[in-house]
Amino acid sequence: MLNSFKSIISPFNHIIYDFDGTIVHLEVNWGVIKLALKDVFGISFHPLWKTIDELELKEQKQALDLISRYELEAIKENHYTVNELGMSTLKLCIQKDKPLSIFSTNSLFGITEVLNNLNIFQFFSIIIGCESVSKHKPDPEGIKKIIYEFSLNPSEILFIGDTEKDAIASKISKVNFLMIHKLASNSSHVNKILTE
Repeated sequence: MLNSFKSIISPFNHIIYDFDGTIVHLEVNWGVIKLALKDVFGISFHPLWKTIDELELKEQKQALDLISRYELEAIKENHYTVNELGMSTLKLCIQKDKPLSIFSTNSLFGITEVLNNLNIFQFFSIIIGCESVSKHKPDPEGIKKIIYEFSLNPSEILFIGDTEKDAIASKISKVNFLMIHKLASNSSHVNKILTE
């Protein structure tokens, strides 16, 4: 499987990774976070990111700070596991000297903490977290920032993620997409989705 991954990444000049579900699995209770947000703002946060996107800028920052605190608490207590398939693909990208970025709805602080714990932070050129964009996945704002930052053509990029929102963001921004699934049986597989 990893041999086929080598041929998949070969034509791309930049690889973007999602974070939670792709590199690691954060054990964060999103139900508790949504209830905490509801207590603060008095509205339902379902769906979470769409609701956050509709908040005023000051309230959006307050909501993201709250999410970041919950994520950091889980990370400091080591409530995350490495996605072995995601990490194996990442190591191949590093061996091939592929420029790497992250586009995630997780907090910059949380992502940075985990990447430092795993000793891989230094391999990423840019990290786009939930605080870095005004619209969250499936909106492709984060991908567009990476394209602009490195003067890339969308066809040069491969985005590796694990959700339909990742796939949609890729399709809208016209970058190629590779979906990594983590199955309940603890076996993993990769599906390539070609952007049209």
